[in-house]
Amino acid sequence: MAKTQIGFVHDAPENSETKWERKLDDATVTYTKTCVGGGFFIYDCECRRGATTTATSWQTSSDMPPDEVERIPRFIDFLTGKIG
Repeated sequence: MAKTQIGFVHDAPENSETKWERKLDDATVTYTKTCVGGGFFIYDCECRRGATTTATSWQTSSDMPPDEVERIPRFIDFLTGKIG
């Protein structure tokens, strides 16, 4: 298997954003992981229900895989309506 080399621009990877979607009842949830450089990541959780879209985000120095991102307590609280 060949290794992929990632270039860096201003200390951040060129391909610094990853997105994936999940269906949750009547909603579509889009998660985004963005490397902002300096070892920090911003994780976004966007929820679309019909014509309404709401979102929240979280910043950390942890480079987490998608299954861990989906279990971030803030995102779970957001999706279950505990925070707006």
